[in-house]
Amino acid sequence: MKKILFLCLSTLCISAYPLDIKQLKLKLSQKLPKETIVDVLATPLSNIYEVDTNSRVFYTDEDANYIFVGNLIDLANKKSLTDESLKRLTQANWNKLPFNSAFILTRGKGTNKLAVFTDLDCTFCKRLEIDTLSKLDDVTIYYFLYTNPAHSASYLQASQVICSENKSQVYHDYMVLATPLPSYSDCSNTKDLVTIKNFADTQLHLEVTPTIITSSGEIIKGLVPLNYLKQHMNNN
Repeated sequence: MKKILFLCLSTLCISAYPLDIKQLKLKLSQKLPKETIVDVLATPLSNIYEVDTNSRVFYTDEDANYIFVGNLIDLANKKSLTDESLKRLTQANWNKLPFNSAFILTRGKGTNKLAVFTDLDCTFCKRLEIDTLSKLDDVTIYYFLYTNPAHSASYLQASQVICSENKSQVYHDYMVLATPLPSYSDCSNTKDLVTIKNFADTQLHLEVTPTIITSSGEIIKGLVPLNYLKQHMNNN
């Protein structure tokens, strides 16, 4: 049996062996079955660990008996360690997006680049197109048609766009002008819809449509106004 060395100061004893992170993740997964535990990381505080999920950060003790949610502030450097972790978690790798399955719309010189995960059977996606995206004048937009199983018409509508010769025009006319979609009975391009959905579900952990990704990897969820989007584009 291995001997365990303890360093004792007064009545406090600290194990010289590092915490088994895998065991802590297992405990958390058992106690919080509805959470997807992505990672567990040490913090500057003794016996307090950061728990990263797909969309949020919280903290726990080494036995996973307690959790607490809030901002962990580094007073010496005047920064939020929680905000830094959230930013890391909510960044996408632009270069890993499945661009071969997207279609492109360019306005002006196309200087600013955006990726938009959208659903044709989504009211908020239509409002984003009408009120925000259609008013950008110097942008390249990569559209990824996400087929949401909860929206009954989503897959059929997406397949009509993806099978069209001018995808961006058909998409724009339907979303902005309410022009009926063309009808195609046979199309081999629908494999792109499968690629997009698999990526969105497993890599991006898509929660809502529309979701916008800037070229720096910032993820912007939901319906946002024009000025808000322009500000975030300019910050990249």
